[in-house]
Amino acid sequence: METRRLTREERLKLKRDFRRVFSEGKSVFNEYLRLVYLENGLDHPRIAIIVRKKVGKAVFRNRLKRLMREVYRLNKEKFPNIDAVFLFREKAKELKGAKYPNILEITMDLLEKIR
Repeated sequence: METRRLTREERLKLKRDFRRVFSEGKSVFNEYLRLVYLENGLDHPRIAIIVRKKVGKAVFRNRLKRLMREVYRLNKEKFPNIDAVFLFREKAKELKGAKYPNILEITMDLLEKIR
């Protein structure tokens, strides 16, 4: 049975990996979210989620990150094998009452743009 966990191998953690994605990667965005991505040569995607303090207070920023991890966890088969850094833009303040379907729609919009 396939696990639906967000495993350690699926997280982008090292400074050198972030540097490589930001220096060599491509970027797509919509009004709430920016995605910087780079092919990783692995058999699975790796993700990182960044929410700046300008977006809101800690409770709200952590909620956005939790929702984003859940989007990835439940839809990981739709993600190509890339290193992906999701950056919430300042306009994400408007997502105060956002639920899972809202974040799912925003994320899938970006994934369509990279195909």
